[in-house]
Amino acid sequence: MESCGYAEYIRSKSGSRLLKQVVGAFLSHCALSAPEELGVDLAVDGPLDESMLEAFADFVWQHRHLVELKD
Repeated sequence: MESCGYAEYIRSKSGSRLLKQVVGAFLSHCALSAPEELGVDLAVDGPLDESMLEAFADFVWQHRHLVELKD
């Protein structure tokens, strides 16, 4: 049995490729301070594609039960 070092172990447990892409997209495209700083919950960069907006609205509506709103 071949042993691996701590760094190799951490790299092997650091998440899937998809997880890394999702976290990378979140960090580069999302701003948690947008509601306070911009006064918006969602901003679309670039030309607005109505089909994309409808798909997003459908997704949010289908998953609305996963969000708990608090005052």
